Amino acid sequence: MVKAAKSLGKKLYGSPTTSDQALIPVPSIKIGPGDSARSHSADEFIFINELSIGIDSYISLLEKILYD
Repeated sequence: MVKAAKSLGKKLYGSPTTSDQALIPVPSIKIGPGDSARSHSADEFIFINELSIGIDSYISLLEKILYD
């Protein structure tokens, strides 16, 4: 999944809001649309265009994993 994301030009970084991900005892990847800095805040939100970009990104990532 990481190789597929890199090949699609995705920015890879450690999120400041790993939440429960930090507690699970297995390797994991956190992906999602929107600005990570806004997540898990009192006024968390996501723009409609970020949802559209996210859907396209998930489709591209899955196609890369399944068909390459």
